[in-house]
Amino acid sequence: MRMASFIGWSGSGKTGFIEACLRELHGRGLAAAVVKRTHHAVDAGGPAKETIPSMDAGRNRKDTSRFMDAGADAALVSDETAVAYRRPPEGWDRAWVEELFPGADAVLLEGRVVAGSVAVLVAGPAGTELKRPLREFEAVVSDDPALAERAADDGVAVYGPGEAARFVDAYLAGGIMDRRDVTLEVNGMQVPLNAFVEETVANVVAGLLKGLKGVDPDGDITLRVSRKR
Repeated sequence: MRMASFIGWSGSGKTGFIEACLRELHGRGLAAAVVKRTHHAVDAGGPAKETIPSMDAGRNRKDTSRFMDAGADAALVSDETAVAYRRPPEGWDRAWVEELFPGADAVLLEGRVVAGSVAVLVAGPAGTELKRPLREFEAVVSDDPALAERAADDGVAVYGPGEAARFVDAYLAGGIMDRRDVTLEVNGMQVPLNAFVEETVANVVAGLLKGLKGVDPDGDITLRVSRKR
């Protein structure tokens, strides 16, 4: 399962870029899911009455809360919509997200960066203060030329707001990573890698190189990390 985390100030364009990625994934026949992090309590009563016309919103709000207070997960289901309510574990992580959507090929998260996902900063209009330092991210979405230059200098991949397809190619649908063979040696001994780790290493390294001037990330890449003497 591929996973990308998007954060940025309200109005920066996170939702629009995520929506474009979802449409791109759907167009390629890939199953995608979204997790939106909110800082407000979620109403356990479910959708408004007009969303599920066959249900009485007030009554279901009361019933669902009672079921959850009794220690159960709950769901509201109509002919058009199904909404499930679960208590997230404290400090929920990638493993829990995968459990939420076991059939998804890709999961996009808005409002929270989860370890093991591609961290993406959506910067918004030119001149907007960044929500977090660039160095904390693998990719940035911005149409600000000055910020794009800063990001490239820091080794952060840069995507314009209209480049969801290119982002999907790089991080969510494989792209050139599907043709990569990755080997890892520690102290001269080759370390076996499972498919997830192999793809993650390839995506991270190639993604960083895409932001460097004069570097072809489609070529062979050799990375050596040594202890300082």
